Amino acid sequence: RNHLPAAQTTGVRRPYGADVLAGTRWLDARLHYDPRASNDELRGRTFRRKLRAAKFDTVVLLPNSLRTGYLGWASGARRRVGYVRALRRWFLTDRLYHRRDGRRYRPTPVLDDYLRLAYQIGCPKEAHEVELATTPPEEQAAAFALTRRGIDSRRQPVVPNSGGASDPPKRWPDAAWPR
Repeated sequence: RNHLPAAQTTGVRRPYGADVLAGTRWLDARLHYDPRASNDELRGRTFRRKLRAAKFDTVVLLPNSLRTGYLGWASGARRRVGYVRALRRWFLTDRLYHRRDGRRYRPTPVLDDYLRLAYQIGCPKEAHEVELATTPPEEQAAAFALTRRGIDSRRQPVVPNSGGASDPPKRWPDAAWPR
């Protein structure tokens, strides 16, 4: 968004994650996709028509799945940027490769992977900063929950989340914790 302020940005994601980016200024539009939906508006030929109708010139593929590679290609975008994984090499115009240690992928923070995608489309180097955007109702709910526990929400408490469910790159290494 900082590098391309006039660009029309559209996020494509599953409906259950619709609120994840609420409160951010990153997206101008959103498309919901659900491959298991009974509603063809969210999958299949109808959804692919929506992608084509949007006339994207560039798609940046965050998930490393064959399906997202196919959808990027099906969108008709001239430029399709993503990591070569899950047999999707042929759907990409700009192919990035995950770093490896021998035959295994090297665990890297997802933030680093996403920044490499941004650099690939010409964005300048940026600081390693993660933003948390919240909406007013979320802030009210958090303040209420903190108050119920006797915590003053104006003191800006910090609550670390040390890792992802089963994805090593999302885990915060023990050495990174302050001692």
